[in-house]
Amino acid sequence: MQFEKSILNEVLNKNGKLYRIGGCVRDAIIGIKCKDIDYLITGLDLNEIFEILSVYGKPNIVGQSFGIITVNIDHMQYDFAMPRIDTTTGFGHCDFEIKTDKNLSVTDDLSRREITINAIAYDVETGEYIDPFNGISDIKEGILKCVGDPDIRFNEDALRIMRVIQFSNRFGFEIERNTLIAILKNKKLLHKITGERIYEEIKKAILKSKIKRDTNHLEFLLNISGVGVELFGDEFTPISTNTIEGDELISTLVALFFYGGDYHALVMPSLPKSVIEICRKLKTMDPFDVMYKKRHLFQYVYDAMMSIGDSYWEKNIMKLHNVPLEPSELKIKGETLISLGYVGAAIGTIQKAMCRAIYDRELNNNATDLLRFAIANIN
Repeated sequence: MQFEKSILNEVLNKNGKLYRIGGCVRDAIIGIKCKDIDYLITGLDLNEIFEILSVYGKPNIVGQSFGIITVNIDHMQYDFAMPRIDTTTGFGHCDFEIKTDKNLSVTDDLSRREITINAIAYDVETGEYIDPFNGISDIKEGILKCVGDPDIRFNEDALRIMRVIQFSNRFGFEIERNTLIAILKNKKLLHKITGERIYEEIKKAILKSKIKRDTNHLEFLLNISGVGVELFGDEFTPISTNTIEGDELISTLVALFFYGGDYHALVMPSLPKSVIEICRKLKTMDPFDVMYKKRHLFQYVYDAMMSIGDSYWEKNIMKLHNVPLEPSELKIKGETLISLGYVGAAIGTIQKAMCRAIYDRELNNNATDLLRFAIANIN
């Protein structure tokens, strides 16, 4: 990247240092292409960094205290940060007192990060890695380990528990023993974190996963860490979702909560909630009655139930595939029913009766047969 070399020269001229940091460094070592590149600049204050970046676009300071400047270069946004130290003031993700200091070293800045694989920097000038916590070795061994004392890390920010689980599912890495023990010990702290943030980490764990396993690794992680029961109750019994064919996020969420668990503990979009409720009803109710007027959810429900592997549902799914579940799918218009004398609620009643008869293989969805059915059933 030509702009990186140019910025490097400007930083060096002011006696500073330029590093790539965070996920882009980790992903490069793993061998994953990363679009987001974040930088750390040591030795320069915020005004000096702002002045350098002004040549390349319109810099935006993301809160004076954070010491981060964003700038769009060649239609991509890049973050440039000053080194900082974080002091916890509570248990929440945002409960930190942040202090920037241009004289802090890159190692000082890396020491505040939660896990070793994210605590690696790349010196843009020399092409060398700065790896004070042996993150590169942990990447090669496929291990997730906290930087420093895991109890301290999780007490600083309980969301880090979910981030460890997220990264484990994402890369297929094992959680190091002391880190896992600390998760088991501190999992109650997750109640200090909002449902939105927990949901976002679960979402990333599912959608950003780079691995394919015979069984769902997320299920294993939520069980072995105790996080699943802690967040969703004693009835939480997730199942594997390795047969997913459709929307992976929705199907996995449905499978996670299908056999128990209070999914309301998470702040989910309405769609997964609706699909979970429908799938649970399908265990005890008639498939047609459950799915009538829900064609827009049919594919989600189909994918979820197929991933769960419910035999009763599988026997009925093909029948529903070709059955009109909405009145608009019938080959007879509402105007025709009105001309026959149907009015008000009677129109909806006869339309549902037609759909039901087609589902039961007692009627064909063609205009002639539907007209005869309507005439025969008019009161």
